[in-house]
Amino acid sequence: MLRPVLAICADLDVPPEVVAAVQGAVALAFGCEAVVGPTFREPPSALDASRGQYLADVILREVPLPDGAAFSLGLVTPDLFTNGLSFVFGMAFGQRALVSVYRLAAPDEEGLRGQARFLVRVLTEAVHEVGHLFGLGHCRDRECVMFFSNTVADTDHKGPRLCQRCRETLKAVKS
Repeated sequence: MLRPVLAICADLDVPPEVVAAVQGAVALAFGCEAVVGPTFREPPSALDASRGQYLADVILREVPLPDGAAFSLGLVTPDLFTNGLSFVFGMAFGQRALVSVYRLAAPDEEGLRGQARFLVRVLTEAVHEVGHLFGLGHCRDRECVMFFSNTVADTDHKGPRLCQRCRETLKAVKS
């Protein structure tokens, strides 16, 4: 059986080392082939100037889905919101997922510790959104990556790993 291909497409402001780390994390978590796809820019129409945020739904539709890729994950730097929520870390629909790194920085921690915490947060949210692409819903286990994060503290608590139940669900979905 061929492994599905996931393209990771980032805006030009996402550091390449973040893209590479996400590439490895999602490939490991889902047994897929993760490739770096084309870069892209958020469409100006997504900006809500009164909020100073971008509508995630509009950007999600613009995440490139290269030929040969079953799924695509967009990594962006602007702050995102969606109707009914004041902000979102990311979202997924159909074959595309999106994660913003905007709220994942650790401004209270400097140096390597802050960079490490930021990277784990990005990996956690990326694995979460890609989990939706692979058919996983939100999980009630607060330790599972598929638990819904309302806050960065939720993201820190759960980390980037699937619980046993979600691993079994993923295995069933993939077979």
